[in-house]
Amino acid sequence: MKTPPIECALISLIGLCCLKASIACSPLPDASVFKSYTEHAKVFLGTIEAKSALGKDTYDVRVDEAFKGLADRGKPRSVISVAFNIRGPCGFDAPNLGSRVLMFMNDGDVVSSTSGSRFIWRETEQSEANLNPSFDDLVLLRRMLGFQWPAVPDEETAIHLAMKAMIPVFGKQAVTRNMPYKATFDEGKPTSEDRVWQVRGTRRCDGSSKRCRDVVLRASVNKWSGDVVRVHSD
Repeated sequence: MKTPPIECALISLIGLCCLKASIACSPLPDASVFKSYTEHAKVFLGTIEAKSALGKDTYDVRVDEAFKGLADRGKPRSVISVAFNIRGPCGFDAPNLGSRVLMFMNDGDVVSSTSGSRFIWRETEQSEANLNPSFDDLVLLRRMLGFQWPAVPDEETAIHLAMKAMIPVFGKQAVTRNMPYKATFDEGKPTSEDRVWQVRGTRRCDGSSKRCRDVVLRASVNKWSGDVVRVHSD
């Protein structure tokens, strides 16, 4: 039986017909960011703001960073109504308001895993050090497009990269115990090499002890390149 059109996203990314939902609607984890970027007309990072009045499973998405194809409507904080293919064999779960999504789409596309879009979750929503590889896709996209976009423009991305570098050094348990993390940036540094995010964990103290036994984990992350300059503890 032929799969109904609503159950298959438009598969312009791979140019295949929808023969079986289990095959055609499977995610494409091996699609590179470069391939996804070059083969889609619109690429942007957005935040889910509200349910849209335009139709079922349609959401208003605020544009945070417009990388491609949104010259007229892609100014930061503009809003685009996007149709999500929800709860189908190739769809998303219903997105939460405030969730961030890295979008790869064409005119008329239903946004789904087949078109390469990825959810970008905030680190503050996590209870332990579980890293979202979609952050790495976002950093790679910014680097690929040149330094007109800093690779690490916000605290959220700085914390992700710092935690990623800390886990192999200190272990996941220690990195989790230092949550939440804060990142600060000094605009007054003279060169781009000096312009780094200073990421710092939270010291956990035993209330029955007069001294804090846990160390504080720290990292320095270059805003423009995304390189982790230093990982240490005190």
